[in-house]
Amino acid sequence: MKFMITWTLRDREGASPAERIAEGKAILDAFKRYTPHPDTQFLQWVSRADQLGGCAIIETDNAVALNDAVGKFNAWYEWDIAPVFDLMDEQALQMFQENYDYHA
Repeated sequence: MKFMITWTLRDREGASPAERIAEGKAILDAFKRYTPHPDTQFLQWVSRADQLGGCAIIETDNAVALNDAVGKFNAWYEWDIAPVFDLMDEQALQMFQENYDYHA
């Protein structure tokens, strides 16, 4: 099953520039050391250009593996995780049509 994971930095109000830089370095170090769970396939992993968040599309059937994808970074980020599917998949297009027909 595919999931879209989006994240944004937790509120850092009151942090000094030096604290923000140190935090950025710690986050970068954590990303460099991270190895995805064997049951998780990252299909895409991108950062916002302003470095305040990002998005990943991952595939897994293991809830523990899904948690591993975010748990290592909970100190810095807030998460939103949603199941997703390929929009142009024939089954998806058929489902959309059935949903619209339901209201006709």
